Amino acid sequence: MGLDNIWKKNKEENGVIEGDFKLCGGVFSGHGNDSFRGKVYDRFVEDVTGVSLYGDPETFEIPNETVKQMADDLEAVEWRDSYIANYDIEKQEFKTEYQNLPWKKDEKLLQAWINGQTGYPIIDAAMRQLKATGQMPNRLRMIVASFLCKDLLLDWRFGQAHFANYLLDFDLASNNGGWQWAASTGVDAVPYFRIFNPTLQSEKFDPKAKYIKTYIPELNNIEAKDIHNMTFLIPDYPAPIVNHKEAKQKAIEFFKMHLKPNASEIRLA
Repeated sequence: MGLDNIWKKNKEENGVIEGDFKLCGGVFSGHGNDSFRGKVYDRFVEDVTGVSLYGDPETFEIPNETVKQMADDLEAVEWRDSYIANYDIEKQEFKTEYQNLPWKKDEKLLQAWINGQTGYPIIDAAMRQLKATGQMPNRLRMIVASFLCKDLLLDWRFGQAHFANYLLDFDLASNNGGWQWAASTGVDAVPYFRIFNPTLQSEKFDPKAKYIKTYIPELNNIEAKDIHNMTFLIPDYPAPIVNHKEAKQKAIEFFKMHLKPNASEIRLA
C-alpha cells in the first residue's frame, strides 16, 4: 500500500465511497498536510502514537485503523486550535478586506437551503440529513457552505448559526473556521473564485446516488445520472432555485466589485 493510499486523498477522504459518506467531526476545511502546520501536526501524531503517519519507511504500510482514527481526530483538534489562535471568532471576518460585504438578504432562498429544497439533490440530501440526525459529513459541509455563500450570496453567519443549532459535534471555533474558509473570508481560506460545483461533487462523491436517495426518497425511482444532471421533473421535488453557472459568475463579480481596494491579503506568519 503506497503513500497515495495512506490518506486516500481522492474519493475516500471526507467524502463518499459508492454513496456511503464517512462522518467526521468539527472541521470542514479539507486541508492537506503540506503546510507548516501540517508538518507540525504529523510530528505530533508520531510522538503521541509512536507510529509514523507514513508507515514503515521501507514498505510504506499504513498504520492500523486505530492510529488512523486518532490521526483524524488530532487533525480536527489541530485546525480548531489554529482557528482559536488566529482571529476573533464567530462574528467578524478575519480578512479585513472582506469585512462589510453586502451579502443578499433573501429569506426565501435561505429557507430553501435550510429545508433542503434548493433543487440540487446533493445539497438537499445533506441539509435534510442535518435536520434529521444532527450529522453531516465533512465533504458535504464544504459543499453546502459554498452553495450558501457563493451560489446564493447569503451571509456565512446564517449558515454558521444553523450548523450551531443542529450539529451534534458542534464546536464554535471549528464551525466558524469552516464557514469562513468556505466564504473566503477566513484564515487560510479558499480563494473567492473557487466555487464548488454541486453537480460535479454529486457525480464524484455519490456516483450511484445512494446517499441522495437515503434522504430524498422522492428520487428513489430516478436514475443516478439523471439525478446528478438534474434532468428529471417530478411534482414532489423543486426545480433548481439558481443556475449554478450563472451564480458562479455573479459571485466572482460580487467579490471583485466589493473587496476593499488596496487591502493586503492577511496570511499566517
